[in-house]
Amino acid sequence: MKKKNGFTLIEIMVVIVIMGVLAAVGVPKLFAAIAKAKASEVHTAAGTYIHAQDAYLHGQNAIGSWKEIGFSAPVSKVFDYSGCVQDKVTPQEGGESITGLIASNRKSLNECQANGAWALVMTPQGEHNVTYQQVVSSSECGALTPTWNVGSIANGDCSAEETKQAEPAVDPAPQQTETPEPGPETPTTDTPQDVVDTDDDDDDTSNGSLTCESLKKAYGDKQDKGKKNGWEYLSDCGIRVPPGKAKQYLGNN
Repeated sequence: MKKKNGFTLIEIMVVIVIMGVLAAVGVPKLFAAIAKAKASEVHTAAGTYIHAQDAYLHGQNAIGSWKEIGFSAPVSKVFDYSGCVQDKVTPQEGGESITGLIASNRKSLNECQANGAWALVMTPQGEHNVTYQQVVSSSECGALTPTWNVGSIANGDCSAEETKQAEPAVDPAPQQTETPEPGPETPTTDTPQDVVDTDDDDDDTSNGSLTCESLKKAYGDKQDKGKKNGWEYLSDCGIRVPPGKAKQYLGNN
C-alpha cells in the first residue's frame, strides 16, 4: 500500500504563525510608505513654487501672487492648498516673513491627523534674495516629510480661492458686509453670523485669557464654517479660530 503524503497539523500551525508575524511587521510599514508617497506631493508643489517665485523675483524685483508668478496648486484628492500673497511685495532686508504656500491634509495620513499643515515661509534678505523655510505643524506629520522643520503655522485670512484669483479686492469684501447693518432685518444673515462668532460672549475668551480648552469649547463645532471663512489654524490646539482670537492666543503664548 502506498504511503499518503501531506502536512501535519503542527506544520500548518507553524506556517500560520510565521505569516502572522510577517503581517504584523509588514503592514504598518506598508501604510507608512503609502502615507509618505502621498505627502511627497507637498514637497513637489513647494519646489515648483520656489522655482516660479525665484524667476519672478529676479525679473520684477518683487514677490508675486500665484497668478503673477504663474503658479497653480496641484489638483489633489489629499491636500488643500492656499497662500497669503495677494499682490506684489517688494522684499527688503529684515522685512517680515511671508507665507507663500500652505498645504493641509483633508484626511489622516498614518499617524498624521487631518488638518495638519505644511507651510513654505519666505524671509526677505534683500531686493533680489529671499530665503525659504519649510515648516510642518507637528512631528507626526513631519515624519512624512523629514526635510521640513516642525513649527507653528497660522493660515490667517488666506484661502485657496483668494490666492488663485490674486485680486486684492477679495479681502475688503467681507468688511463691507460687516458694517452695513441698517436695521434689525439683517442680523441673521449667514455672513455676519460668521463674524459675530469671533466675539461670542459665551466662548470664555472675552476675558483676555485664552486656552486651547476655551477655544475648543467656543469654536470646536464651527470648523467647517471657519474653513470657509479663512479662520487661522492653531496647530497647538488642532482647531481653526477667527483671526483676532488666533492673534490674541499667539500673543499670550
